[in-house]
Formats: sequence, structure tokens, C-alpha cells
Amino acid sequence: MPPPSKLSIATSAVQRLVKEEASYHKEVEQQESRILRLEQSGGDENAEYELKQEVCPAHPFRIEMGLYVNLEMSCTEQRTALEETLKVIPSVKKRLVNAMSNLEDHLTEARDNDSADPEELRKAEEVMRQGKDAVTDIPS
Repeated sequence: MPPPSKLSIATSAVQRLVKEEASYHKEVEQQESRILRLEQSGGDENAEYELKQEVCPAHPFRIEMGLYVNLEMSCTEQRTALEETLKVIPSVKKRLVNAMSNLEDHLTEARDNDSADPEELRKAEEVMRQGKDAVTDIPS
């Protein structure tokens, strides 16, 4: 089996960063939802207990994005976690833009040389569209 081409490597990099960007946005939504539910509980101990049990009844931790998340974090700690997640998104956007530029260079080279498999070109173009969609969806 031949080694992967530069075009397929660049395509995979953009694809991975598109997924990473989407996962951070999903994490932000989950964190915002959790903060809102904690705020709405209004300090009601029973409501907070039920909220903690809702996700993981037997253990105060849950795996999120490959990491253990402490479900007993206070609202303030949840806000801090949200802020940290929001700080990561611009760097992911920057890495995605750079990877897309690299992919565009390899796409142009492959088209000029007729050196790429048509299926590989199609996939690279589709991933490039996904990357452009992701970049435009990310708030700066």
C-alpha cells in the first residue's frame, strides 16, 4: 500500500480540525445549559442534587471530550470552564484556516499536475467546503 499523498494528509488535517471545532461548540452549549440549570435551581439543594444525578447517578464525574468532568462544580467554576473553552475556539479557527490554506495549495498542485485520484480530489473539495462553513460559523 502506497503512503498517503500530501493531498490526503492535508484533507485529513482539515477534516479533523472541522470536527474539533464542532466539538468545542457542542461543549460550549452543554456548559451554558448546565450553568443555566444551576442558576435556575436558585440554590435549592435538592435541585442541584438532582441535576448532578441526572447525568451520572453513581459517580460525580462524567467523561466529556475524553476528560473527566466534575459534576459537582459550582456555578462559578462552571463559568470559568466555559470561559476557558471559549478562549480555545479562536486558536482552533486559526489552525483550521492555516490547514485550509495548505489544503488549497495541495489541491491546486494536484489539479495542475493531474496527479490525484478523482475521488481524492472530490473528498478534498468537500472537506474544503466543510472547513469554509466551519470558519464562517465561528464567532471571532
